[in-house]
Amino acid sequence: MHEILLSHGYELVDDAWEARGHRTYVHDGKADNQHMAQLEKKIRPAGWVRAQDQMRMFRHKTTSDIIELEPGGSKIQGHFLHHMKWESM
Repeated sequence: MHEILLSHGYELVDDAWEARGHRTYVHDGKADNQHMAQLEKKIRPAGWVRAQDQMRMFRHKTTSDIIELEPGGSKIQGHFLHHMKWESM
């Protein structure tokens, strides 16, 4: 998953995968519908689907891990992506 996100323009800013089961990435684009559709095309072959009950969220079909997109605030032009292991939540 890490390599897929990097190839889609994400930059890793916090790697706590081993300690807390969480990685945070930043992207300079907006987390709009177009970006969500492009991201979905990239990650679907790896087993990811959009969460039906949450906006800007994907779930992995077999592991139940979560990817959540968070719009940036006033100091961030783009958005954050949080990749979390199911058991860390």
